[in-house]
Amino acid sequence: MGRSERTPTFTYGLRHRYAFLPTIGFLVVVFAILLLDPSLLWTGVVDERSHQAGLILSATLAVGFAAALVARWTEPFRISLAPDALVATPLIGSTVRVPYDRIVRVAERPRTFLRGHVELDVRAAGRRRPVYIRSTISDYARLTRLLRNRVPPAVRSEWKEVHGA
Repeated sequence: MGRSERTPTFTYGLRHRYAFLPTIGFLVVVFAILLLDPSLLWTGVVDERSHQAGLILSATLAVGFAAALVARWTEPFRISLAPDALVATPLIGSTVRVPYDRIVRVAERPRTFLRGHVELDVRAAGRRRPVYIRSTISDYARLTRLLRNRVPPAVRSEWKEVHGA
C-alpha cells in the first residue's frame, strides 16, 4: 500500500488558512481611503476627530486581523499520525513531533460562544504548549479514532469525548 495508508494525514482547508486575508485587505483599503481622500467615504465636510478616529480604528483592526492570521499560520494546518508520533506542521515555524508515549492528556473542548467548534487538546510531557486540533480538520472523527488507539492506555481511559463535533 501507499504511504498514506501507513501515515494518515489530515489537513485544514484553504478557507481555514486564508479566511482573514479579505478582511485585512478591506481594512487596508479603508485606511488608505481615509488617509488619502476621506471624501470618498464621507459626503460633506469631515470633522477632524472623526477622521482621526476612522484612521486609528481601521489601522488597529487591520493590525489585529494580521496578528490573528500570523497566529493561525503558526498553528498546525496538517496533522499526520506517524507510526511513533503525532506530527503537527504549521505554515510558519517548525514541525512538532509528539511521541505517543509522551502524551499525558487528551481532551475534547466543547463549543462555546467564542469557540464555534469542538477542539482536541493534546498535552505532552516536556512540552509547554498543547497541540490544538479543531474539528474543522478533514475527517476529524477518523483522526480522533486513530489517535485514541495510539495514546497510552491511561490517557485513553481519561479521554472525555464531546458529542456534536
